[in-house]
Amino acid sequence: MNIIIKKWIQPYLLIEYLKDFYNVVDLTFDGASKNKFKQQMFAEVDSGNIGLYMKNVNKFYVLKDKSSDTLLVDIIKDKLDLTDADLAEEVDKDKALGLVDLGKSEASFFIR
Repeated sequence: MNIIIKKWIQPYLLIEYLKDFYNVVDLTFDGASKNKFKQQMFAEVDSGNIGLYMKNVNKFYVLKDKSSDTLLVDIIKDKLDLTDADLAEEVDKDKALGLVDLGKSEASFFIR
């Protein structure tokens, strides 16, 4: 299941919070390399890591496991002062990514 953040967030603040719980690897892309790095992130997700894509940030992130994905929701709700209404679930990872590109969500977490 993929987790969508619908409420505005400060992207770099989110990354700083996540670094306390995960080893964060960033995959910086440009227009020509976006698809390559997207596929790399999805491969990492398929291997059991968590992927992250945020609006207006030309990076995909891979969160290497220091904690469980169940804890992820608690972390983002607590640290970003979000409620259940600020989050949504999306089964299709391409749709979850597209919601960010269309500006309909702030961030998408990709979980195997």
